[in-house]
Amino acid sequence: MRIRLFLSLLLTLLPPLPNAQIHRKPEGSTVKVIVQRVVFSKPTLLSQEDLARVTGELRGSDLQFSTVTWRQDFNDYAEALIERVYQDRGYFLAKAFCETVTAENNFRASRVNLFVAVRQGAQYRLSEIRWKNLTAFAESRLMALMPIHPGEIFSRAKVAAGLDAVGWLYRSLGFINCTYVPNTEFNETEHSISLEIDVDEGGIFHWGDLHLEGMSEPDRQVLLQGWEGLRGQVYTSNSQQTLDKFFALYFRPLDPKVNPSDYAASKIEGKARTVDVFLSLVPNASLLKQIPKSWHTVQRRDKSNP
Repeated sequence: MRIRLFLSLLLTLLPPLPNAQIHRKPEGSTVKVIVQRVVFSKPTLLSQEDLARVTGELRGSDLQFSTVTWRQDFNDYAEALIERVYQDRGYFLAKAFCETVTAENNFRASRVNLFVAVRQGAQYRLSEIRWKNLTAFAESRLMALMPIHPGEIFSRAKVAAGLDAVGWLYRSLGFINCTYVPNTEFNETEHSISLEIDVDEGGIFHWGDLHLEGMSEPDRQVLLQGWEGLRGQVYTSNSQQTLDKFFALYFRPLDPKVNPSDYAASKIEGKARTVDVFLSLVPNASLLKQIPKSWHTVQRRDKSNP
């Protein structure tokens, strides 16, 4: 019990990891773009549902751009969004052209109307999917994960969803650095697209060593002994839950929002195909003063009754 109480307090005193991601607003002066209307030139090949999707996404997004280049930046954003919708309907080479007209403007926000013209081009179908460099799985296993099949209208979103599922399958079995590159080949005569997916499976990764800092040697040995039950096991896509479960055996955070894994850094060793974990329990000196006096009493009592 002593090790649980002592280490849990330290977790509330640790500073964030140096490489922790912090969300900041864009630097420099920005303006918020508020879309009032989206007008497509006629005829348009999109359904009413697709048009509502585009309008809803443009209206519902928190769009902020530089005050200097906001109009061009917003047009680029809107064109890319609209082209993706067309690509999901088989118009893979569609090109959107947007013009933004300001309805109301101030130094904080611009209310705009967006006028859209699209050169959609031909509608393409998927002719085939080919896989290269497979060793871990049969091609049929990966094809079963693709929500699009030869003969169907080509959809960028369906291809992306299928590749995400393939990536999850590989990672679930330890292939954490697996990569794949989809290459498209067009047949302008038949208006079809063949997809060749070049897979680099990498290799299977395992849990490596646990590196600890800021603990007494007896406590450190307790954790390292427990880590031996995890070291060498396959490192899979649920690694975060595995790490949380391991640390929960030894830590009881005073703050339920604090997890030991939040302060643990992982390092991938590509040559050894292992993942090492580094956990530093060196407390923030400025926060040590905030420890309640009552806790010291509890800690002394706990040490006297191991």
